[in-house]
Amino acid sequence: MGGMADGMGGQPPEPRQPVCGDGKREGSEECDDMGHEGEDGCNADCEVVCSHFGEDAVKSADNHCYRGFDAADFEGAQADCIERGAHLVTISSANENDIASGFVDNSKFIGAFEMIDAMDDSAGTYEWVTGEAFTYESWEQDQPDRDATRCSDFSSYYCYAHCAVIDNDGTWNDTLCDVEDGYICEWEPAGE
Repeated sequence: MGGMADGMGGQPPEPRQPVCGDGKREGSEECDDMGHEGEDGCNADCEVVCSHFGEDAVKSADNHCYRGFDAADFEGAQADCIERGAHLVTISSANENDIASGFVDNSKFIGAFEMIDAMDDSAGTYEWVTGEAFTYESWEQDQPDRDATRCSDFSSYYCYAHCAVIDNDGTWNDTLCDVEDGYICEWEPAGE
């Protein structure tokens, strides 16, 4: 009873070595796409290759890929990012904010929004399209201000800004969700 034969006692098991191609990002692997062939941002050595998403795509220190696009409204931008295997950029640090602002000439949508109807002037809570914690902010002074604009040229109703854009200086502003602007997509490493 209780000897080495039954697994109780003795030497601890050898630590499991990462296996590139098993679909789990482990150890020094930057990504792991289960050995998928093709341009999905992960090569056969489990290294992130952002150029798979376009020549101007940028890789961050945590192996996420980013690329800017023009132009769509907020909903269309998120739909296009999803179709590309990404999501609108979610920003959790000053370094990530710097990467995102590098794609901006004037402004571009980021993945921050308030879940409030366009014609509602209430202040909501900003959240990310991915549902991750909204812990980092870079709002321009006096933003978000939920600025009111006529909903259309022929309307007497007002719509309010409930989506966020990043400007080229790295500050954020709120804007109407249905205006067309550029946007930034973010790809997370396969196997994460």
